[in-house]
Amino acid sequence: MDALWGITMGTARNKWKTYTSGAAVVAAVLSTTAFSPNGGTHTVKTPTVACTEANTKLTTTLYPHDSAQHMLLTATNTGNRACTLFRYPLIIFPDRDGWAGPLESAMKDVTIAPGKKAYAGMLLFRVDAPTDAVKSMSVSLQGRVPNEDPDSLPIEVPMPGGFVNIDDNPVVSYWNASKTKAEQYMFKAAGGN
Repeated sequence: MDALWGITMGTARNKWKTYTSGAAVVAAVLSTTAFSPNGGTHTVKTPTVACTEANTKLTTTLYPHDSAQHMLLTATNTGNRACTLFRYPLIIFPDRDGWAGPLESAMKDVTIAPGKKAYAGMLLFRVDAPTDAVKSMSVSLQGRVPNEDPDSLPIEVPMPGGFVNIDDNPVVSYWNASKTKAEQYMFKAAGGN
């Protein structure tokens, strides 16, 4: 009787493992599949996490060929999963009120894989405009919801060469996965070359 009871319980445990394994597979499929009213299905993307100060490193590059009028901001994903940069970086310079506004560029969010980069181009000053030298800037990364508080704490970004000159209205492009595209928007601003 004990032997029969052991076989029965062992069989029940194996069946239970099979059912729970099958349920996990079904749950995974359902979490990424949506069913249409007409009976079809399509895959639903799971939202990525936002890029924040915890998973993103920011660096800057100046372009000396145009008197350092333009600067490239590079965001590198230092985390272990993809993250998304929303809209454009919120940039503030010391002793300035408000954020640098967006310059005309493609409005998009950019998802970057671990170790990969995204770019935003800046027009620091217009030719013949009065400028001030600044030694640093703070960058906050916007969250998923527009016009809400940023998802990241301000990230202090040192200036290449110790300082840059800015006029009273620096602007920045939306994020772009292509460095070339970001540069095109950046140099197009205010007649750059």
